Amino acid sequence: MEQVHDTIVASSRRHRALRFPIHIALRYRPSAGSKWHEGTTENISSSGVLFRTEHIAQPNTPVEIKLILPGGASKEGSPEVICRGIIVRVAAGPDSVRALVLGTKFLNYRFFRR
Repeated sequence: MEQVHDTIVASSRRHRALRFPIHIALRYRPSAGSKWHEGTTENISSSGVLFRTEHIAQPNTPVEIKLILPGGASKEGSPEVICRGIIVRVAAGPDSVRALVLGTKFLNYRFFRR
């Protein structure tokens, strides 16, 4: 994979980042872990992602997230994003499918061509 963009997210934001209701598959794992878990995004912004999953994670857990953004109309295809973040929210979902909702604050992220 060729890295095309690396971003460190500023920790002091004065306003809430614009959220986009994008529903795509992602994979995540605790930063110290080796097993990847699956989830589905509810919304995503420049500062974080809210997603559904079946696997519990505790607040303040560092995580790694991989996802492929939709809309790759260029010949390079859709970019893969690899993020490092921290779990900031854990809530029960409104249904039994992927019954947990996790909120993650991005610490940094990188875009890669696949």
